[in-house]
Amino acid sequence: MQRAVSAKGAFFPLLCLFTLVFLLGGCKADSFSNKLKSAEDDLSRGNRVVQDLSAAPALIPPPVAARHTIAMAVDSLLSDRYDASEIKKTLTLLRKDPFIPRYLKVEAGYLLILLDKLETQKRLAEKHASEKERVQREIKKELEEKYTAENDRLRQELDELRYKLQKIEEIHINTEKKRGIQ
Repeated sequence: MQRAVSAKGAFFPLLCLFTLVFLLGGCKADSFSNKLKSAEDDLSRGNRVVQDLSAAPALIPPPVAARHTIAMAVDSLLSDRYDASEIKKTLTLLRKDPFIPRYLKVEAGYLLILLDKLETQKRLAEKHASEKERVQREIKKELEEKYTAENDRLRQELDELRYKLQKIEEIHINTEKKRGIQ
């Protein structure tokens, strides 16, 4: 009998500790969920995440983890410092996860489509930038050749006119000398 009372005495503090751990763990998860909601609100307005969401609690439900993953992907896209292959891989795994609700799988699919379009636009912009640079170099080279040729032609004409002026001055000086002698 004495043993049963001591077992009850030992069981009650353990039960209290266990309950406390769950309550505090729930508070931590709830705090993270509130941070995530705030971050999602910021992201939906096109702003970067203000809070630090990199340290997620160890035990969070799969939908919250999926929301966290999607929020971090969107934040990296907004920061323009992202690895497209890594985001694609993460979102594809998210879409294949059976524990994730359908609406989050659909959101991940939307993000994958937008990421593909964004990458296509980025490649197209790079292609146009290189094409623009090439055309500018060609135009610059063409204009340099044109102006160099024009400059050379004008320089020759100037030299020719200087020579003619010099000859006219010599003729004038010679005629003045002949007039002075007569």
